[in-house]
Formats: sequence, structure tokens, C-alpha cells
Amino acid sequence: MNNIVLPLFVEQIIKTLNRANFEAYAVGGCIRDSLLGIVPKDWDITTNATTENIKALFKKSFDTGIKYGTVTVKIDNNFCQITTFRKDLEYENNRHPKEVIYTNSIVEDLKRRDFTINALAYSERSGLIDYFRGISDIDNKVIRTVGNAKERFSEDALRILRAFRLSAKLGFEIEQKTKKAACECAFLLKNISTERIKIELDLILSSTNPNIIKELVELGILSRFFLIKTTNFPNLNAIPNKLSRLLTLQYYIYENDEVEIRNSLNALKYEKKVLKKLNNFLKAMKDELSNEIEIRKALAFYGIDAVKVSLYAKKVLFNEDYIIKMQIIDKIIKNEDCISKRQLAVNGDDLIGLGFEGKQIGSKINELFNLVLINPKLNKRATLLDIVRENDNLS
Repeated sequence: MNNIVLPLFVEQIIKTLNRANFEAYAVGGCIRDSLLGIVPKDWDITTNATTENIKALFKKSFDTGIKYGTVTVKIDNNFCQITTFRKDLEYENNRHPKEVIYTNSIVEDLKRRDFTINALAYSERSGLIDYFRGISDIDNKVIRTVGNAKERFSEDALRILRAFRLSAKLGFEIEQKTKKAACECAFLLKNISTERIKIELDLILSSTNPNIIKELVELGILSRFFLIKTTNFPNLNAIPNKLSRLLTLQYYIYENDEVEIRNSLNALKYEKKVLKKLNNFLKAMKDELSNEIEIRKALAFYGIDAVKVSLYAKKVLFNEDYIIKMQIIDKIIKNEDCISKRQLAVNGDDLIGLGFEGKQIGSKINELFNLVLINPKLNKRATLLDIVRENDNLS
């Protein structure tokens, strides 16, 4: 389990710091993930070198967090954050330390970290450093804070959501004292920006176990920033992607109150494209989609994604079977049935050639599109032009 293989660029950074007589270690989540056999997305390094030392040793460096002793270094096409050993003093707004002081002690640096499984450091020269039983907690699949849980969460309330996000990602249980402290400190989440809450929520919804949100509901933590109106929690694990889970969750939380759902997503600062998908999703939720024509029309007016999301949502919220409807959607897509005006076999130029002009063109396109949605076999240029000539008595 302790066989950690550092990427070459990380080795290069550590050796460069060592040659200059500084300590340096890969630290945090990258070590945790390595021990679990997960390929880390990012590598962080901690060192007793100051930011000035770091910038002097590496030509390509960027001041990405200089206030907190962090410099980003570029080696080839790889970026790595290097942070000086530090102690955090008093925190403000339950999020950031007012002041940090540098230290020469790796122990002091690890002591300030959130969870034991993240308070791990490694270098080839020193091996694995574990002062807070992080390896034991990894072995036992436990999430536990470093030191006093209430203090850790009071310092940075976002750690509450991080604990549940790690639980969802790794399949670990949150240790009972840590969970109790999370509940007691949940009121501090009011001081956390909605952008940060959105990021953690998205990571949970993107995980293999989004149903961890159910625990956040049951513990009263989610209600600190959502007004929970119902208790019939949907099985988000049965829904295949983040957007579908997000919209289903919002639909559940606010019991189909469209204004509340929209206000919630706006408050969390979701992108306009998500809000547009929300509008189509809410419309699709109202349609029964009882036959192929209704499904084809829904795909045309709301989009494929919105219709599929609505089917997943109806399954987990109302136990409606969606298999046959999904098969129909797949068939429509495979057959390349016309579900977009761009797929229509005639266009404005064809109608101009028949003498149509102005608003007549758009009106006639809509008329033909509706005909094709009912009977996709009509979507042939000659057939549609014959229909126009016949209906409009054109020679």
C-alpha cells in the first residue's frame, strides 16, 4: 500500500529543492489517492523554502496564492503548487485564516490540514510521513478531522461539505465525532459563498454515490442553504449524470415550485445553459409522452437532454417506467427522424421559389415541421413541396 510512485516532474521539483538544502514533500490528496490506487489529478508540494526561494529556483513560476505562501511552478507542460510550511492563525468568516506564519516543521504544517487522510506527506528521501493515523483511517475507510473536529469546522465551514464529498467519492464513512461536529457547526455554512457551495455540491453530484446528499438532508445540513419541502428523497444513484441529478434534486427539494427552483439555481450562480435546460426539463416533466408522436414533439421542442432527464426524474420520483420511452427515443435518433427544423427537407429558399415571402415563410416552415413530427416519412423535399403546392393551390 505504501508504494507511491511520483511523476517525474514532481520528483524533479523535490530534488531541486533538496539540492538547495530544503525539505520538500508531495502532500495531501495526491498521496491519499496514490495509496488508494487512484491516479491523482493534481500534485501539491510542501516545503520549508520560502516563496522567494521557490521563485529563485524555478524559472517558470506564478504567484497564484502568494498571500498563503503558495507558488505555482511549471515543468514542461505540468503545473504544480508549492506551498511553504505554515501555521494558520485565527480564521475569519469561518473560511480563511486572517494570517499565516511560516514554520520549519512539517508536523506543524500537517497539523493545520482538514482530515487525517489528507495529512500525509511523502518523498523518496523521507518515505511516508503520517503523524495523525491517516493510513489507519484509509485502511478502515474512515474520514476523521485532524485534531478537534469542532475547531476544524469552525475554522473553515466548507470542510463540512468536503467531508461528505470525500465520503461520496471514496465510499468512506465519516467518523461519529466528526459527523456530530459537522451537524453542530452546520449553521456556519451561512458564511460560505454560494460559489463554493455549488462546487462541492457539483462534486457530490458527479461522484459514484450522489445519494450521500440524503444524509445531508437527514442531518439538517442541506437545509442550511436549501428550503427542504419534502422527505421522499429520490434515488440519485439511479440517474446517470450530474445535470440529471441536479435538476431532479432541485425538483424534489422544492416540490416542483418552478420559481423556487429557478431562484435556487440563480443563487448558486449556475450558468445560463443550465437554467435553459431547467426550463425545458420543467416543461418536459408536465408531458405524459404517451406515444411516439408526443415523444418526437417533446424532443423537438425541449431537446433530447431535457426529455431524458425528465424520464429519469419521473422514475425516481414517481416510479414511472422509462425503458420503452427510452427505446423509442433511441429509435428516433437512430432513424434520424426530423426533430429539428435544421433537419427539415425544405428550407426558406425552397419556399421563396414558390412565391412565399416575409412571415409567410416562417409560418409555412412551422406547418411543415409539425406535419413531419407526426409522420417523419413525409420529410422528403419533393413530398413536402407537393404538399405546399396542393394546400396553397399553387401551380
